[in-house]
Amino acid sequence: MKMLIAVFIGGAVAAQAIAGLVWSGSLSTPANEGLISGGQTWNSAGEGLTVSWVVSPNEDGSWHYAYTFTNGDGGVLTMRVSHFIISVSDNLTAEDVFSFSGDVEKWTIGTFGPAAGNPGFPQDKTMWGLKLDLQNTQLAAEFDSFRAPMWGDFYAKDGGNPKNYAYNTDFGTAVANPNAYWQTPVDMDGNPLFKVLVPDTIPEPATLLLAGVGMLVLLGKRFR
Repeated sequence: MKMLIAVFIGGAVAAQAIAGLVWSGSLSTPANEGLISGGQTWNSAGEGLTVSWVVSPNEDGSWHYAYTFTNGDGGVLTMRVSHFIISVSDNLTAEDVFSFSGDVEKWTIGTFGPAAGNPGFPQDKTMWGLKLDLQNTQLAAEFDSFRAPMWGDFYAKDGGNPKNYAYNTDFGTAVANPNAYWQTPVDMDGNPLFKVLVPDTIPEPATLLLAGVGMLVLLGKRFR
């Protein structure tokens, strides 16, 4: 019993340690800052596109994901994002994401690839992803999930004609440390990659803690 109490205390300390922490980053066009873009606006020096993300743990063990879009100077986009797609774990379902807010108009989980609705999508590439359609105000897209973050791919387009589009430079490249969200993503040779943080399959900290307690209980029974 003393051993179990020690584990719970350790878990509480660990929860307090990550409380208030955030993991953030951004990718941009057109100056080779992580995004490949097409179209007259997002690919221009005077506009560009920046996607930024902030991921933080909630008190209930879930994670909060927030994505925002600006031009290269941090201002409001002239040609705004109509929808964007982030790759997610292949077993993520609709029950794994919830509490959508910001400018999310609707969302879909499925397989996405080159199509009329996804101009400029990398050829011969597909991904299991979460697609978020945005309203015109487009300040942010936010949601919660009990899936911990991993490094993944990104695609976006605007609603203009002709359309602008953008995707991360290393789209489709395998990540050697996908679940190390506190580190720079790297490929199998250790080279840095341009990826975004997205939901993965890892259980929330509370589940990991209970799993650890369960293992200790089994060990305790074994040594009695």
